[in-house]
This record gives sequence, C-alpha cells and structure tokens, in this order.
Amino acid sequence: MGDVLRGRDDARYVGCGPDTGFARLVADSRKVGPGALFVALAGGAHDGHGFVDEVLARGAAAVVIQRGRIAAPAGPHVWLDDTWAAL
Repeated sequence: MGDVLRGRDDARYVGCGPDTGFARLVADSRKVGPGALFVALAGGAHDGHGFVDEVLARGAAAVVIQRGRIAAPAGPHVWLDDTWAAL
C-alpha cells in the first residue's frame, strides 16, 4: 500500500499499514474482490463511501476513505484528507 500512498503525509492507517499487500486498486465497488484495495470516491451521482462495509465483507484488503465522510469502518482502512488525490 505504501507505493500507492507514497508521499501522503495525511495518511492514517488503522488495522493495516504501508506494507499491507493488495491484489489490485479499485474505485468501482462492483469490481472489488478478495485482496483488493478499494478507494472510496465521492462524486456527483455516487459516493463510494456508502459501499465501504460491503467491499470489506467481500474481502477487500483495506479501504481508503476520506476524513469526515463516514464513521470508521470495522475493517482495515486508511484515512486521507482527499481520496481523489490518492489516484
């Protein structure tokens, strides 16, 4: 995960860390499978933060979420100030 979030001083890891591995980076919750790193993005029509619990239940390695958008999920996650900037 550290490669994806390199240089992000605002990253706060909970239940995971920079060395946590993942199979692939995904921003579309419908495409999340076991081991994926899901980046929750807030857009005009959809907000990926509404799917965080679902993707964790489907086996996501961790989720990247934006501070202030949702309460802390029960699974591994990384808080960022702006998830769009992580891409």
